Amino acid sequence: MHDAKKRAQQHYDAAHHFLHNTYPLLNEPKLLLGIFSNISKSLEASMDAILLHGRANHYIPAFGNTFFHKWNAFSKYASPKYQLAKEFTTLIVDLNKIRDLHDKSPMEFPRGETLIICNEEYDITTLSAKEARASLNKAQELLEKTKEILKS
Repeated sequence: MHDAKKRAQQHYDAAHHFLHNTYPLLNEPKLLLGIFSNISKSLEASMDAILLHGRANHYIPAFGNTFFHKWNAFSKYASPKYQLAKEFTTLIVDLNKIRDLHDKSPMEFPRGETLIICNEEYDITTLSAKEARASLNKAQELLEKTKEILKS
């Protein structure tokens, strides 16, 4: 559980560094993929830490090892138990979808200060630094709540 918290902090720190130091220096929209990926991994590790804490204290029943099983247990048991906002569960699944979309995408390209990702049907998803900042702030909130939960 503390390993998951440590991983969450490491991924958060990497995303923060990319967004506030590297991205403004290079102004390269393709860096947004790394930023969103690290935010997603930070949120997922925070979710793991909370789930493991709840499991160790018998608040959360056994759950599978896949992302879907963890997310389902998190949204069904951990969120209500620890009074976590629904926006965290939504953000976790949205950022995971972006990671999956990137992995399966036939095409992605920069356009101005945004990154455009197309799926197989060429529906587009755009990523921007503004969205990354908002997601990073939410990741920081969840990280702080994770630290509070693990102290209890």
